[in-house]
Amino acid sequence: MMRGLVVLCVAVLLGLLPGRAFAQSFDCAKAQTVVDKAICADAAVAREDADMARLYAAAGTSAWGKGRSNQVAAQREWIADRNTCGHLDGKDATPLGGCLLLAYQQRNRDLAVALLFTDRALALQVLRRVDPEGAGLYEAIALYVDRGRGWDRAVTGLITPYWKRLQSGESASYGRDIVAYTMRGPQDVIRSDEDFGAFAYIVSAYFGGVGGTVGAPFPCGALVRRPGLLSAVMPRFGSTLDSFAFYTDCGSTQPPQPRFDAFLDSLTQVDPDCEEGTIRFAMYKSAALDPTSAGLGLPLPQGQFKGRPQSIKPTLVSAAIAELADQYWRYAGLNRAEADKRARGWIARLLRAKQTCGE
Repeated sequence: MMRGLVVLCVAVLLGLLPGRAFAQSFDCAKAQTVVDKAICADAAVAREDADMARLYAAAGTSAWGKGRSNQVAAQREWIADRNTCGHLDGKDATPLGGCLLLAYQQRNRDLAVALLFTDRALALQVLRRVDPEGAGLYEAIALYVDRGRGWDRAVTGLITPYWKRLQSGESASYGRDIVAYTMRGPQDVIRSDEDFGAFAYIVSAYFGGVGGTVGAPFPCGALVRRPGLLSAVMPRFGSTLDSFAFYTDCGSTQPPQPRFDAFLDSLTQVDPDCEEGTIRFAMYKSAALDPTSAGLGLPLPQGQFKGRPQSIKPTLVSAAIAELADQYWRYAGLNRAEADKRARGWIARLLRAKQTCGE
């Protein structure tokens, strides 16, 4: 696993050599595992592997534009997942080559989304290839956030095909009805962060993604720059459609937050009815975005939850406060006192929020 991570940078260097269309992230002459040999034997997979090396090498900076991202942990998890493809090449299973190709395309999509605000040319080049259906929406998100010259016309042009598809799609009637409450045309989508985020979330549930897979990442870099776009990751359907829509990629693109993650994990364990993974998306029925907002250091919402704080080890609480306060100071532009106050406020809010997983 570590060998694969170390040699990623080698692929970037090799890819710049004349006469090489792409280079593997490892030496094919030394390939030993079934997965490595399959990568080297399949030109399409080999290309994705080379692109992944470029993307991963460029994704080391966090969504804040400074500090390191959490992509090392994400990459290790992905490699472990990818390597299971070698166990799926049996009767009635996805062929190994197809499994690997899809795994690489998904990872390259995720890495490209993470680069939308640091290397847009590379990001869009990859997105147009591995996720052509979603690429226009991602470009619209980037232009909407940046607000450069003529951004409104450009964004309206990019989202119009999605608008038309939402209006005509037989399976999109639910999303169409939700949008109709506040928007009458593409020009209404860009009038506020709330409207743009809501529209992006709804249409994301209907485009196929990579290989028709469930869900797609919304760039944390957009949330850092325009916090109002949290509406783009807010559950709206109240059904399984929410599983197909945008989710934030802050977990891999923000700086590592191991102490805050340990705190959140401890909160999950308080309620045995909460299934693994719900902590990031729907841990609280009335405040589903609180963990993400706390991780980003956004201002606390008006009003606090009432009730008795959940019982968590004091050491976990103090460690989470210290970690968040330090990151708010380093990345969110708060002074030490403001950072500490905000971190304490978020942890207190999270401790008092009633978990309703499964209710």
